[in-house]
Amino acid sequence: MSFNYSADLSTNRDWVRFLIGDTVESKARLQDAEIDALLVEESENKYLAAARALELVLSQWILKGEGISSKSVDGLSISYSQAGGGETALRARIKELRERGARLSTQRPTVFRVLT
Repeated sequence: MSFNYSADLSTNRDWVRFLIGDTVESKARLQDAEIDALLVEESENKYLAAARALELVLSQWILKGEGISSKSVDGLSISYSQAGGGETALRARIKELRERGARLSTQRPTVFRVLT
């Protein structure tokens, strides 16, 4: 897995990793190429790319069944989450990043007039 992260946040990829908490190589959830693709898709908006990255992490988490367990035997059902509401918190963070990215995307460009 290709993984690069610098705490000086000199690249948008560093920012995305920082925003989603994917900063430790041994625990990396996404490859550099995946983050780069998200940045291209989101026109280099690091907040929207981070929201999409978290959606990917969430889907991986759900598909692997991490943090969620459900057992049923003879009518007795037991369900628990090792993550302690992690999915809800992750969805809230995705929403926050999307809103922040949308605000940046809708800002009007600065227009300069040159008088001659």
